[in-house]
Amino acid sequence: MLTPFGKVLYGNGNKFEDEKEGFFMVNVIATYLHGPLLAKNPDITDYIISYCLKRKYNEEIKLENLNDEFENMCREQLLKRFIEK
Repeated sequence: MLTPFGKVLYGNGNKFEDEKEGFFMVNVIATYLHGPLLAKNPDITDYIISYCLKRKYNEEIKLENLNDEFENMCREQLLKRFIEK
């Protein structure tokens, strides 16, 4: 079974009148989302970096925590724009 990458809150997903967007499986993330997906979603960025490091070095490497406050504020602002429509 295919795992959707996310849920569309405004508009359509993969199919007309569908809330599912993209695809996610093990080491593949596929999406039609436009815009700065990684810059405004630091958790996804951290996941991809961690996955790649584990694959290269065959061990869990803990990433240093960074302040994602600005990125999260940008994402929240973008979400507010869609909800207000």
